[in-house]
Amino acid sequence: MPRSSSPDIVPISPPPPPTASSSTRKFTLPKRNPLPSPTSGRRFPKIFREEPKGGRSKDKARMKAKEDRLKKRKEEFFVGKGKEKAAETIEVDKDEGEGEVFEEVSRARTTEKMMNSLGKSGNPITNSSMPQRSDYVVSCATGHQRSESRGPVVNQTYAQVRTDQLQKQSRANKTMLFKGCLFYMNGSTGPKVSNIQLRNMIAENGGRFTTVQTSACTHIIANAGLSGGKTQKHLDMQGGRRSSRQGRVVRVEWVLDSVAQGAKLSEAGYTMIDNPTQPNLFTTLGAKPKSLQSE
Repeated sequence: MPRSSSPDIVPISPPPPPTASSSTRKFTLPKRNPLPSPTSGRRFPKIFREEPKGGRSKDKARMKAKEDRLKKRKEEFFVGKGKEKAAETIEVDKDEGEGEVFEEVSRARTTEKMMNSLGKSGNPITNSSMPQRSDYVVSCATGHQRSESRGPVVNQTYAQVRTDQLQKQSRANKTMLFKGCLFYMNGSTGPKVSNIQLRNMIAENGGRFTTVQTSACTHIIANAGLSGGKTQKHLDMQGGRRSSRQGRVVRVEWVLDSVAQGAKLSEAGYTMIDNPTQPNLFTTLGAKPKSLQSE
């Protein structure tokens, strides 16, 4: 039998198992020794970081702390709401000789007490100051409200109709202190009194007000002064034929002091624009009314 010229095939043994190399070997980093050195008495330096100090790690820790705080606030909120709903009680003052003692009264008992004391001074329902601090306006529209005028309103502008509606919805007159006076409010009247309160005060004392400045205005309330154009127009009218009918630019203190004293005071000490052609005692002596002396 002829032999093959090719060498015999020798089987190859499987490769040996890989040994642990430096790339796959797992190192166990030693922790910092908390004990001091026996020779020097000092603590060993902190070689390895116990916690990561990268930017992403700080952001994650910050977000986690924020979520924990939000979760805690939600739990406290809902727990508090549950307790309030279960209790449904309020604190009521009770005088007992030596001092004030607070006791819890049910909501039904409080409602019953208020309903039984209607008309008394301490009742918050029938003796509320909210109407004095509110303004009642049916609507600002000019369509369906025109029937309230009981007359033709043809050729009237929106401002005229709006002013008429406000006059009809104003409060009843207590005095006729500002009879014949037409007021226009130029800007805010604070901080002593709001626009609504001042308007109610004027209406209760016989005065009228308008939402548009016209030549018929007798008084212009402008605590912050007038604009440049309005001031120049006001100065140009002084000394002319219509200067006697010119509106007086006064502070809001003029209205408050007049109502407090029960008489319409002179506008000389409360003017915002002085007339150089008509000096008065306040400008001559450099004096001010009592309500303006602190300024």
